[in-house]
Amino acid sequence: MMKMLTLNTHSWLEEHALEKLELLVETLIQKKYDVIALQEVNQSINALPLEKKNHFHQVDNQKILRQDNFAAVLQEQLAKKGLQYHWTWVANHIGYDRFDEGVALLSLTPIEATTSFTISNETDYTNYQTRKVIGIKTTLNNQTAWFYSVHFGWWNDNKNPFKEQWATLLTAMPEPNTRTFLMGDFNSPATVKNEGYDLILHENWLDTFQQAKEKDSGITVPAAIDGWKSATDALRIDYIFTNQPIEISSSMVIFNGINQPVVSDHFGVEVQFNF
Repeated sequence: MMKMLTLNTHSWLEEHALEKLELLVETLIQKKYDVIALQEVNQSINALPLEKKNHFHQVDNQKILRQDNFAAVLQEQLAKKGLQYHWTWVANHIGYDRFDEGVALLSLTPIEATTSFTISNETDYTNYQTRKVIGIKTTLNNQTAWFYSVHFGWWNDNKNPFKEQWATLLTAMPEPNTRTFLMGDFNSPATVKNEGYDLILHENWLDTFQQAKEKDSGITVPAAIDGWKSATDALRIDYIFTNQPIEISSSMVIFNGINQPVVSDHFGVEVQFNF
């Protein structure tokens, strides 16, 4: 049985951030996910460079890794406890005026290839609307697949609409016919018709939540947060999509205060599957 996790970490922005990091580490040690996709993975712009990059896979045009890079700290803490991940990270833009904010992937199996590309029309690094995705190719149970960590913009953004970001993603992915998983914060509520979520399904991508034999509510944002300040209802905006049919045993929300403590302003999604 394979296991995946996606989580928007809101890293270093949470109250009691170090305690929540420790809770995250403890859970990951228990769960031993094969692949982990993280969004809002921050590092302080002015932190010292990170010299020792254990099992890190560089992508093109990468920002300098800093010592407080959340993915680096997480990977190191897991390694100290005997769980060694291969990993990669790319910066999207400056966040909250003090962070390099990016997306990351961690894999228990070796990373065979990486890719990263901009999906937004905006490319100014100082603009929060600049968005990249990062992808890795790895082999699980003798099956090779691509995994992407994504953090999309909003459907009704005039300059950087979701629809255009989605189209860019589809044309930029290497080996599009290979089994692929898109994991992350799509900023597209499943309940809103004829927008991002429906577009993805219309393009024949499969929502692993819908495919799962066992599942819960799928809710990943319980109340208004940054980017959804006007939200009055709980949202399902964090997903794992795949481009080929697959046996999904379960899709469960995690880090929601019911299934593990809350560690971010988003809940995570864990999916168990069989090739």
